[in-house]
Amino acid sequence: MIKNYGILLLPEFSNLCFSNLIEPIRAANDLSERPVAKWHLFSVDGQCVSSTSGLTFPVSKSIADIPGTAPLDVLFLLASYNYESYITADLVKSLRKLKPYAVQMAGLDAGAFALAKAGLLSGYRATIHWAELEVFHER
Repeated sequence: MIKNYGILLLPEFSNLCFSNLIEPIRAANDLSERPVAKWHLFSVDGQCVSSTSGLTFPVSKSIADIPGTAPLDVLFLLASYNYESYITADLVKSLRKLKPYAVQMAGLDAGAFALAKAGLLSGYRATIHWAELEVFHER
């Protein structure tokens, strides 16, 4: 069975974090006789997203397209630099609505902040980038 992954990129995401996610999935496909996973890149508005280094990633789907791509085995939310400015009330509301469309939701780098704001971490253990640990704990 092919795993179906969604990756929601917020502006100023980390290339390193993105590569650490996508390259093992790509390698698993390359090393298997047939594909074992597919992924979809999403942005809040369906437009290209720039990483913190200024590289622009083409994204063909918006957050509103996630239900049509479901079921997702995991929806990854990648937020990095200046994450607080991108975790808007609309994003939080959308994340709550997306819970039924993903078996799991995972925050990468500072993505756990968005999941926590949406109330999706209640009762779960969470990790956060080490530089944000104290702030995350306080909130």
